[in-house]
Amino acid sequence: MEVVGDASTWPRVLERAPKTHFNLLLIDWSVLPQNAIAGIAKLRMECADEIVVVLTSYLDARQQVALSTGADTFLSKSIIPNRLGDQLREVAHAFHMHEISNQSPKKIKEYLMNKNILEGRWKQIRGEARAWWGKLTDNDLDRVAGKFEVLVGLLQEKYGYTRQQATDEIDRRVTDYEAQLEETIRENK
Repeated sequence: MEVVGDASTWPRVLERAPKTHFNLLLIDWSVLPQNAIAGIAKLRMECADEIVVVLTSYLDARQQVALSTGADTFLSKSIIPNRLGDQLREVAHAFHMHEISNQSPKKIKEYLMNKNILEGRWKQIRGEARAWWGKLTDNDLDRVAGKFEVLVGLLQEKYGYTRQQATDEIDRRVTDYEAQLEETIRENK
């Protein structure tokens, strides 16, 4: 990774980001304007295809808000620096893998979003995963523990998928799961 710029205020981010031609923007929650959704939307007008990662010290509700603002993924500032570095490398790796496979930025963002959902909601998704992939044992699912890459490896091993097939299968299942969940919520309102 190469750092191409930094800014400590939201107006400065909006001014500098489009000029840097970045691939990934790492932004602290505290830098976002009060109306984070409008702020990210304004950034997206200039930088539609780039990856936006929001950092915050708070979990759960703020994580969901960070993602709903239009960020592509979420990382917690409260984790140890080495783990934060690992997570940033995972995001960069995802970008690189999709870039060399000539996939669109939209596909990269879908991958990151579904990876986030799988890891964040693994306890709820675990039962569904057993139904989706019957060849996976309870021990396999315990091993996955919400880790996207472990699930990719198990699908490759148990079903003979290529890495891309396994990733696409997980993306499809998680996207469908989220859509069903959103529909249920709408119906219950």
